[in-house]
Amino acid sequence: MSISQDGQSNGQSSKSASTGASGSTSASALATASSSMNINTFKPLLSKLLQRPQEFTPEDMREALIHVVTGAASHAQMGSYLASLKVSDVWRKPDMVQVQVQVFSELSGNIKVGGEGHICDWTLTGESRLSVLNVALPAAIVAAGAGCRVVKTGNASSPWPSTPSSGDILTALSVPTNTLPLFSLIKAASSRHVPFLHIYTPRYAPRFAAISPNPLRRELGFETIFHSLSSLVSPAKRDYCVIGVHEERLGAVFAEGMKTLGAKRAWVVHGKNGLDAISPEGETIVWDLKDGQVTTRTITPSLFGVQERPLASIQLPSNGDAEESPAAEYRVHAKITASLLSPRRIRNNQAIETPYKPGTCGQTRSLDTQAMEDWVCMNAAALLLICGKAQDEKAAFALATKTLKEGKAYHALEALRDAAALAVDVDSSETPQGDE
Repeated sequence: MSISQDGQSNGQSSKSASTGASGSTSASALATASSSMNINTFKPLLSKLLQRPQEFTPEDMREALIHVVTGAASHAQMGSYLASLKVSDVWRKPDMVQVQVQVFSELSGNIKVGGEGHICDWTLTGESRLSVLNVALPAAIVAAGAGCRVVKTGNASSPWPSTPSSGDILTALSVPTNTLPLFSLIKAASSRHVPFLHIYTPRYAPRFAAISPNPLRRELGFETIFHSLSSLVSPAKRDYCVIGVHEERLGAVFAEGMKTLGAKRAWVVHGKNGLDAISPEGETIVWDLKDGQVTTRTITPSLFGVQERPLASIQLPSNGDAEESPAAEYRVHAKITASLLSPRRIRNNQAIETPYKPGTCGQTRSLDTQAMEDWVCMNAAALLLICGKAQDEKAAFALATKTLKEGKAYHALEALRDAAALAVDVDSSETPQGDE
């Protein structure tokens, strides 16, 4: 991969997202619009949202968001605004989602990664609270090993019980993409074949980092729109994406968001058991964005030719220390991911290594290796399918399984590790930074 200086990555559509009722929200427009904004100009917007939410328009939403993201609103006003959105559910309307996604997209910047092929990603909200592996990370790595050009983006892990972020797991795997010098990883990867990259959003999108969902959630005690929609934000503009959501009502919201961002195709998935991924048991709802239209259907593991297994077969044993130390939980996910991808383990037909030492885990059962492998490959297959690497779900699953068994997924991760090792020595001062 290499950096493109022309404002578009090779193979990536140059078509901008429709501005709709919101109008342009370029970075310069945000700065210009905010110049005359202050706590007094925010008051009527807040009053309307509180007292007459049915009259709150997309333009009101745009102006209110600009107040918030540029610091024109006070902390008290921001808290009241976010709480009002939470109660009214105004933000879930399609025209409101379009406005929010456009503003958040401008905040996230526009990192240009050159090279051949479209940019793909597999991400999730991480809020299922079902004690499962962050499947988005190994699924994305498997898809990269199978030929997809994956640029995975992520934020920091949430400060409450949730699935650890991919960046924190990679750091625990000694691939510290969260802390590398700006643009150094992309520059290091440009000189070698690195099918899987990870971009830590807060480092590449300082404007979005300023309204990071984590401090807001810590202070307010509830999920805000900034957290709910953060999985839609990516400094690298994605052509194909699978997104797992933990609430069914978020499905259509995220599908419309990807449409606004100009994705060529996307799957938004939600397991009916609450899983923010394709579930190994029962039905999974799929919102399929294709050719600019969103269709909804339900799928089951049998569609991939996979044996259905209970949710418990992929749930991680509880670890009392993880609640007290998030770093301990990151290491658990890192160790399972590394063992899952290990060619030596696969070659020797060994079980996925249990990440807990004797006496530290409340449960002593082993991980169900076959169930875990099938679950990861099934979710990787979804990305392979929408990227056009396979004709149907069964063929996509077969390709994902073959990639895992042959060690190609492991080598995709190792290529990222090697690039990260080089990145610490890269001088990024002359690296083009795209449009922010």
